[in-house]
Amino acid sequence: GISGISLGSDALYLHTEARLAARLQGGRLVLAFSRHNPGAREIALEVASLVAGCSAAEWPLSDPPAGRVVPLLLLDASTFGGDSSERLAGEVRQWCAQRTTTPLLLHAALAEDGGCPFEEVMQRTP
Repeated sequence: GISGISLGSDALYLHTEARLAARLQGGRLVLAFSRHNPGAREIALEVASLVAGCSAAEWPLSDPPAGRVVPLLLLDASTFGGDSSERLAGEVRQWCAQRTTTPLLLHAALAEDGGCPFEEVMQRTP
């Protein structure tokens, strides 16, 4: 079976192999989160506390990164909705334009945790 660890709530599941990510990437890993993506900060900080060699930082980074930067994007019912949707979309475009990394997408599927069907997020995605 699949083994993993639950973070914070039972709604977020981190596969065990993710704990090895920093070592596989050759050292330090920085999860970058956007202030315009509610919930992403808390997840990035929690993952960083559980994965050796991993840290979390708000985008845009104020200091040179202490490792490979991986943007984290939480996809839930509030993603790309509301007042800051254009700012979040702009940051995602910046991440993709850099072409040095691929964003880590986390989909929240349970409605009671703010989640929604994946198709709904894709319909709102600019």
